[in-house]
Amino acid sequence: WYFRKDQREEPIDDLSNHYVIRDGCLIIQGVQEIDSGSYICKASNAEGTASMEIRLSVSAPLSVHVQPPVQTVDLGKAASL
Repeated sequence: WYFRKDQREEPIDDLSNHYVIRDGCLIIQGVQEIDSGSYICKASNAEGTASMEIRLSVSAPLSVHVQPPVQTVDLGKAASL
């Protein structure tokens, strides 16, 4: 298995706890936004080689942090949020 993002293709290290390769299947533990990209499975034997590309898109809930959370503005003045 290989991971491609931004035109860089790197072999997946299944020695980490994040990726597990079992019976040819790639398992991604605790998926994060950074895992978005293309995953390529490559296989070869005496008959030839084959590959398949799978694109993974990870969506995450939107969050907004406003500082300071409360503002007081005089009437007629500008408020910057």
